[in-house]
Amino acid sequence: MFHPSSIRRIGQASALVSEMAVTVVFGVLAGHWIDGTFGSSPIFLTVCSIAALALGTVRLLRSLPRILPPDDPHDPPPAR
Repeated sequence: MFHPSSIRRIGQASALVSEMAVTVVFGVLAGHWIDGTFGSSPIFLTVCSIAALALGTVRLLRSLPRILPPDDPHDPPPAR
């Protein structure tokens, strides 16, 4: 079967993907609501969507070191 650490990493990765999706959806909904409230067509929808995507990406990149296994010093260097 699966090793417990692999299952934990899969769980952490799925949590990160879910968090990013929720962040982007929240940004889209917030932008849509603000545009509807102020009658400013797609301005806030675009701004909030891009801001949410950037925030989700930053949070994802900051969380990756916790999920990825440490480098093995015996592994060969990656090909260029």
